Amino acid sequence: MEERKEESWKEEMEQWKRKGDDPDTFIPVIRLSAVREKEVRYSSRKVTTVEKAAELGRLLLDGADRECFVVCCMDTKMKPLSLERIAIGTVNECPLNMREV
Repeated sequence: MEERKEESWKEEMEQWKRKGDDPDTFIPVIRLSAVREKEVRYSSRKVTTVEKAAELGRLLLDGADRECFVVCCMDTKMKPLSLERIAIGTVNECPLNMREV
């Protein structure tokens, strides 16, 4: 289905070119979606201490060569629902604005 959308988009661009309009004036509209990358096994059911949170973060960041910022989404019972790496920085810093979280 995505292939069909891509083809129709290309056809539309060709029509605009034939009419003499500049295709560079078009701005592509994109959509981001969450994709399950992998699953990690976590021994505790709840994250109730800083140590348990650090253990959970290590599961995702193990072997990282740069600073990263990870968000752990949890339900009201402190059970982890998902982990997401939202920023990747340099060797010694990961600049992040709170609007990005």
